[in-house]
Amino acid sequence: MIAASLIPAAILAGDPAQVRTRLAAYSAVYALLMLAGMRALARHAPQPATTAQAAVDATGGSSAEGWRASVRELARNQAMRSLLLPYFLNALSVAVPATLALFYIADQLRAPQLSGVFLACYFGAAACGLPAWTALARKYGPLRCWRYGMALSIAGFCGAALLGHGDLTAYAFVCIAAGAALGADLALPPVLLGQALGDRLGAGYGLFTLLGKLALALAGLALPLLSWLDYRPGQSGGISLVLAYAVLPCLIKLLAIAALSRCTDTTRSIP
Repeated sequence: MIAASLIPAAILAGDPAQVRTRLAAYSAVYALLMLAGMRALARHAPQPATTAQAAVDATGGSSAEGWRASVRELARNQAMRSLLLPYFLNALSVAVPATLALFYIADQLRAPQLSGVFLACYFGAAACGLPAWTALARKYGPLRCWRYGMALSIAGFCGAALLGHGDLTAYAFVCIAAGAALGADLALPPVLLGQALGDRLGAGYGLFTLLGKLALALAGLALPLLSWLDYRPGQSGGISLVLAYAVLPCLIKLLAIAALSRCTDTTRSIP
């Protein structure tokens, strides 16, 4: 993720005459990596027959009965259901600024050439934060630490609402704080889901993935909303961009924290 953030930004910030050639080379490398990943998946993934037989063995019936049983079990699982709303709201609060980050950097900070650096700070902090959140969750529990992560994200984005042209160092700290909070979002919800579901993890992870994709799709509505509020890319950011990028995610994150009040840790530690 860090390399994918830095390399295109470096290409676009370089010699304009070389941009097309370098982007073509970058795309070719990307295609080769995708082919290698597909080959590895095809070689090492379980065979479909094995997967289907595992579903039959787990349910004692057909594969169709297996997925229906999984849906019924998910619907009856109160602990899992209580995680859905806060997970979706939190995913939406992350997806909205992710959609608008490049517009904010270019038009509010007026530093599009530093987009890759800011994204690298964000993803680097997330990677470094993962072991820290895991250690904290062992001591305080994943649910409480997830709340701490949300609070850290709110603190960071509140700072972003106050920034303008030239506030580059301050925004770097915002990216670091938000990235560290993202580490909690990556590490802790799967732990809570595992506590809630026990052996039935597959359908639960699939449902979480579906909610994450839905949040990304809804975050795309921020762009026509900004257009309706007379924001035009390439012009100064203005209050509408600041509200959408920094204030709206904080409000959604506060709703997610409130929704977490319905959840409880089934265990107090993680392995």
